[in-house]
Amino acid sequence: MNTLPPNPENCLYYTEGIGWYNTGGCDGFSSFLHNPNAYLTKEQETEVEKIRDPTKYLVDFLTRHFGDKEENMRNGLTHQNGIMIKEIMEKEMMGIIRWGANLTNIDVEISIYTTIQMKEITLTANSLCAEAIKAIELISKKN
Repeated sequence: MNTLPPNPENCLYYTEGIGWYNTGGCDGFSSFLHNPNAYLTKEQETEVEKIRDPTKYLVDFLTRHFGDKEENMRNGLTHQNGIMIKEIMEKEMMGIIRWGANLTNIDVEISIYTTIQMKEITLTANSLCAEAIKAIELISKKN
């Protein structure tokens, strides 16, 4: 039995505090909250524009760090992520990483990781970039 209130405007999302709503539209702040990585700084935009094929560049970069399933299993994702984050910070690659975390730019599977509990996790360009951003933000807060 559906316990939600009527949805006369056929909105896509419901939150108890807000009610029925759609994302996007002309409310830029609303769009930002749902996909903050869609808004790069001018410097980050310039960084991405300098790359001839951003999708290929990013997929190659992520595959170098996470594409070898055996290496992922041997070292663990935390170790692999640490190496990648160090390279991102050293080479100042936040523009391309934020571009990759934008859900509308790239949707590519990099690898599948099997946990000790035998659960499979699909590592995508979006998810790897989003996790890298979170880790770098934590590092920045500590420093």
